[in-house]
Amino acid sequence: MSQLVDAPDDVNAPDSSSEPSVHDSRVPYDPTYGQFDYVPMPVVAPIGAVIGLVSLLAYFGLFGILMAIIGTLVGLYAAVKIGRSHGAYAGMKLAVLGLVLSVTSAVGGISRQVYLYQNEVPEGYERVSFSSQISKNAFVVENGVQDIHPDVKALFDKPIFLKGFMYPTQKNTDIDDFLMLKDNGQCCFGGQPELQDMIQVKLPEGVDYSQRRVAVAGKLKVNPRYQGGSLDSLFLFEADYFDEAQTAF
Repeated sequence: MSQLVDAPDDVNAPDSSSEPSVHDSRVPYDPTYGQFDYVPMPVVAPIGAVIGLVSLLAYFGLFGILMAIIGTLVGLYAAVKIGRSHGAYAGMKLAVLGLVLSVTSAVGGISRQVYLYQNEVPEGYERVSFSSQISKNAFVVENGVQDIHPDVKALFDKPIFLKGFMYPTQKNTDIDDFLMLKDNGQCCFGGQPELQDMIQVKLPEGVDYSQRRVAVAGKLKVNPRYQGGSLDSLFLFEADYFDEAQTAF
């Protein structure tokens, strides 16, 4: 007598009680699956922040002031660009940080330079520009004869304040007599400065050589020992005061 036997279920068939796979048509589709939030940042934002940090040098000189002005423009551009993107760009905090640092440094640096400029001349002396008042109009030709310009002669034996650069020599310390040039350009150092671009300075005591701009106060004269030789200055400055210049102006 035959007997019917029910076939066993397939052991490999999926368990209906298990959680459905992501491919199961019964699972709702999530469009954000596998995605992440990313908002680009314009490169001017970090550049502005870096320049803002560099602009802190504005308190020490012209280079820092220049960087502060550039940083202000870059930071302002970055902030405007990010703000007008309506969320398409990130980095607003970075842009504002650079902008604030640059503006603060520019205002502070310029204010400090103005203060130093107004207070660097010793009492009783008149500020004179080496470049524009002496070098630029040092000589005049009248009736075919070259002479010192009357405006320069008017400065002789008056208490004046000058700035310039020490011409490098073999001696670096205890210098009481040096050649001062109107600038530190390559045309002067290592070569023969023009006659109107150099002044022989005599000091009451020795000083150390400085590569920075220096300031002297005293009286300008004609060098009685001038013979027209190499590095021989027609002008002589008898200084009562010497120091490194506080400003570049």
